Amino acid sequence: MSKSIYLVGPERQVLEIFNPLWGEIRFEPRRFVSAESAIDELRGGGRPQGVLISYPLWDATLDELIRGIRSSGSSEELVPTFVVAPESAIPEVGLYEDLGVTILSEEQDGPTLRSRVKEGLLLVPRAAQRVVVRMEVHLGSGNLLRLCQCENVSVSGMLIRTSEEYPVGSIIGVEFTLPGDEEPVRGEAQIVRYTEPELETTRGMGVKFVSLEEEGCERLERFVG
Repeated sequence: MSKSIYLVGPERQVLEIFNPLWGEIRFEPRRFVSAESAIDELRGGGRPQGVLISYPLWDATLDELIRGIRSSGSSEELVPTFVVAPESAIPEVGLYEDLGVTILSEEQDGPTLRSRVKEGLLLVPRAAQRVVVRMEVHLGSGNLLRLCQCENVSVSGMLIRTSEEYPVGSIIGVEFTLPGDEEPVRGEAQIVRYTEPELETTRGMGVKFVSLEEEGCERLERFVG
């Protein structure tokens, strides 16, 4: 029996790259040009075994769609979900990886994209690019730094547990010390999203790194591995 995968988003040419894959792995695609129509289907009892999204969406946010996907499951685990985005949009959607979403650049060749999706649907999940770690993070600017806690970190950003609120898109200073290091990593980060209480257990915000001082990038890459 074929499994169901939802194909969501307006970019038909992007999604057509994956057409040769569905017969091979016996998945039945269902096409939704409108994200809202996919959300309505999920609310009405749709239970896909996978979701492939071409980003950007024109009639709903990625948060809204992922919330709908999460609510369609029988547990808190997100069904295998893939977002194919322009390379320029990867930083803003990359932090959704902490929800189990696989982010793919549409600039990759077709065989590579199909292989990544096939692996995510059928094979052993790929190694996480984020490291779950508890460490102190100072946020703010100048001497006005507030102490918060990091939930996980990657080379592109981190999820921070905090009740502080900054406007999405704003740039803040960050300072944190990686486990095993003596000197802190300092730099700037941009606020890209806030967590959804019904989706995530952590109350806080996702940030992407804009710049890190001195050898901060190299040290972070070594730590994440």
